[in-house]
Amino acid sequence: MGHNMLQTMMMLRTMMHWQLKIALSYLVIMPLGSVLAQKPATHTEAANGFYEGAEGFGAKVLGGRVKSAVELVVTRMDDPPFTRKDMLSRNYHKGTLRWAMHQPVHKRIVFAQPGTVRLEAPIQILDKREAEYLTFNETRQPITIIGPIRLDASGDTVWLNTRFRAALWNNGHRPFKGGPQSTGDCLHLSSPTNVLVDHCEFSGGADELFNIKNGLGDVTIQWSVFCEAFKAGDFGMSWGDDGGHNYGSLLTFDAPNKRSITMHHNLYCNLAKRLPNEVCSLPANPPSKHFEWVNNVVYNWRVFAGSIEADTYTVIKGSHWEMGPSVAKQNSGLGFAKKAYVSDSGLQRSTGFWPTENLDTARNPTVLRGLIVLGTVPPEPLHDSPVTTQTRKEAIALVLEKAGVMPLDNLSKANRQSFREKTGWQGANPDHATGTLDDYLEWATTTAD
Repeated sequence: MGHNMLQTMMMLRTMMHWQLKIALSYLVIMPLGSVLAQKPATHTEAANGFYEGAEGFGAKVLGGRVKSAVELVVTRMDDPPFTRKDMLSRNYHKGTLRWAMHQPVHKRIVFAQPGTVRLEAPIQILDKREAEYLTFNETRQPITIIGPIRLDASGDTVWLNTRFRAALWNNGHRPFKGGPQSTGDCLHLSSPTNVLVDHCEFSGGADELFNIKNGLGDVTIQWSVFCEAFKAGDFGMSWGDDGGHNYGSLLTFDAPNKRSITMHHNLYCNLAKRLPNEVCSLPANPPSKHFEWVNNVVYNWRVFAGSIEADTYTVIKGSHWEMGPSVAKQNSGLGFAKKAYVSDSGLQRSTGFWPTENLDTARNPTVLRGLIVLGTVPPEPLHDSPVTTQTRKEAIALVLEKAGVMPLDNLSKANRQSFREKTGWQGANPDHATGTLDDYLEWATTTAD
C-alpha cells in the first residue's frame, strides 16, 4: 500500500513538473501566438464595452475592444521610405502609423500626441489579420492623415476623431512595382463585417471620399463631415470623368446578407454627387437592407444629390437638403427606395422650401427638380433603431456646430461657412487652389483659432 502511494506521488510530481514547463512556455510564446493564431472574438469578449455616444445599427461594433486585442502606440508622425522587401516582411519603422496598421493582430491604435501624418505612399491592407478587429485613434486625439488608407480585407473596424485629407495627393503612383496603391478614396474598406465611423472628416478624394465595398454587416456613420473632393485638373490630378469624380460616399453591400446602416448627424458639402449613394450589388428578395438617414445636412451638389437602391427599406427623419450655386435645376433631385418612411425632411430651393408633405411619390420625371421618393410612402417606419433625433431645424445648427473633429481646421471651417453664407464651389477651394498642393495642404490642415 505504501509502495503504491509513493508511486502515485511520484507520478503526480512528474505531471506537475511538465504542466509547469508547458505553462511557462506559453508565457514565452504567447505574443507570437497571438499574432499567428488568434481565436475569433465575440461581443461577449468586450474588454471595455461599446463606444460611448455610438447610436444606430452600428452602435455595438467593437473594433479593437476585444480581449484578444493589443494597444499599439504611434509615437512617430513621419512615414519613412520602405522597400518591397520591407513590405513583404512587415519591416516598417516601429512607432509609425504604417508599422501599427500592418501588425497582424487585433488592435487599438493610439496616437501619443495630436498632429498630422503625411503618408509617403498609400497604406494598403491585403491581409485580413491586420484589420480583423481594429480601432483607429482609440483615445480620440485630433489627428489628420494626408494620404489614402485602403483596406482590401477587413472585419470589425472603428474610426474615431480623424481628418482624412487629400487621398490622391501623390496622383496614385506606387512607390515601387507591386507596392501599395490608392483607389482615389480617402478611406476605402473592402468586405468589412461591421463599421463605426464617429466624428471623422473626409476631403480631397478624387473618386469618393469614403467607400465601403461589398459590406456584410452593420454600419453607423455619425457626426462626420464629407466636403471638398478634388476634381480633374486640381493640382494636376487626372482622375475620373465628368469633370473629375469629386464624389461623397459610396456604400455597396452584398445580398443576401442582412445589412443595417445608420447615417446620422453628418454634413455633406460642396461635392458633385453620391451624398450618399447606397447600392446593393446583388438584389435581395425580399429586401434585406435597412437604411436610416437621420438629421443629416446636404448642401451644394453638382450632378445629383444621392440615391438609395430600391431593394432597401429606408427611414428618413429630420434631414435637410439645400441647393447651392453649383446645382442646376435638372440636377436637383434625390432618389430613394421604393419603401421609404419620410418625416420632417425636405429640400430648400431658391423658390422656397419643399417639405415632406410636398414630396411626390410618382415616377414623373418633372419631380426630379425636387426631393423624390419612388413608390408608396408607408405611414410608419418599417424599422427603427435608437438614435437621438432633433427636428430638422435643430439638426442644422447642431451638425454645423458639433460634427467632425475639433478644433476645426481651415478647410472644415471654410466649408461650414459656405453653407451659412450660401456660397460654394466644386473641387479644391478656389481661394487656395492656385498655388501648389503643398500650399493648399498647409492652409487646409491648419487648425483655426
